[in-house]
Amino acid sequence: MEKEKQIQANAGSSDERMEEIMFTHFLHELHSPLALATNCAERIRLAVGDNPKIYKLVVDLQVALRMTKQAASRFEITVNQNKVIRSFKQLMTPTQIDEIVRSCMEDTAYIHSAEKRNISCRIDSTSFSSIPQFFADSNLLRQAIYNLIDNAYKYSSTGSQINISARSDSIRIFLITTNHGLVFSADDAAYAANRGWRGGEARLICNGSGLGLWMVSKIAEAHDGNLVIIPTDSEGLNRVTLSWAVR
Repeated sequence: MEKEKQIQANAGSSDERMEEIMFTHFLHELHSPLALATNCAERIRLAVGDNPKIYKLVVDLQVALRMTKQAASRFEITVNQNKVIRSFKQLMTPTQIDEIVRSCMEDTAYIHSAEKRNISCRIDSTSFSSIPQFFADSNLLRQAIYNLIDNAYKYSSTGSQINISARSDSIRIFLITTNHGLVFSADDAAYAANRGWRGGEARLICNGSGLGLWMVSKIAEAHDGNLVIIPTDSEGLNRVTLSWAVR
């Protein structure tokens, strides 16, 4: 009887993991058509000229697309968060870091565009050119990078710029984000990756769960890397470094 229960439990766990994989792939596939529809809507908006009725319809469509993308992103975060909590890792696959970073930049820029805070995000293409292809759980790594960039948007000053660069050695790959905005104290930097932690200044800026950087940290650990957060320097610059092992 106990053996039968164990077999059933294992089967259930296997089914849950298969559902999780299917959901993850579905969400990944959803990004491209959403991006295409968003670009089409913007081109239509620019082309309609002075027709107020069509213009309003297109704007409403853009709002609907943005809400859909936000819902898909929230769902993807929940799926990946459950994977992290259960320490479940998918099969490692060949991964190109610049493709993931650019995709995350597009998604976060679009989601935060409605805030109209005029924040730009710049990638140092030269630094990425020397990064070799590597093996990773690309879905989890994408979630970690998305969280980092999304966090930078949330806490950057209006009109400022987020910079993203990369470097590697024979052991690890490093992704570095810098921005100006929220001041990270020594305590904030020390505890920011703890589950549920939110600094005092962060709570005043926007709502949050305190899970974003915790997820980044756990995903880094699953890839034999880490997350390093440096307290804000004298020029108001914040620097966060995500690293993972070269495989």
